Amino acid sequence: TVMWDVLTTTSNSSGDGGSPIDGYLVEWWTAATVPEIQEVRMTWEETPKNDTATSFKLQFGPTTVDTETTGKMEYNVPAYNLRNQLVNLANNPRMESDFVIGDVAVTRKSIFNNMGYAWSITFNDDGSLDSGEVLNAGNQVPLLASFVSQDASSDAVLDVVEVQSGV
Repeated sequence: TVMWDVLTTTSNSSGDGGSPIDGYLVEWWTAATVPEIQEVRMTWEETPKNDTATSFKLQFGPTTVDTETTGKMEYNVPAYNLRNQLVNLANNPRMESDFVIGDVAVTRKSIFNNMGYAWSITFNDDGSLDSGEVLNAGNQVPLLASFVSQDASSDAVLDVVEVQSGV
């Protein structure tokens, strides 16, 4: 919390018509960022038969065309494994950095009465790391999710939503 006390003295000036001052406008700028949060959601009416029967991958890059792709992930992939896949998207020669994604936090929760999962991905990269490098501050291109394999009897649905736009 910023608190200021400002002491001012005023006198009528011939340049302002002598009108009394009835307020002040104080403006300042900050480099504070708001992290982007995207959520990958997979839902189903009938639980997939096994871990590999319904698997997916994610794509991410600076544009929706210039992307890198994760490896295959099962429908019940733990949050730490999904995070590992994302932060290790690497070495895109068209980018200045060795990596595509900086620091992210990933959580997983069960949704729709255990008939799906939602992985929340928070892009924490704000330049505060030791290197000072910023890969993903501000608004991000959406993750792209697609099925790698899906059992013919599976009714799973996969999508990505933006929960909070980055600034």
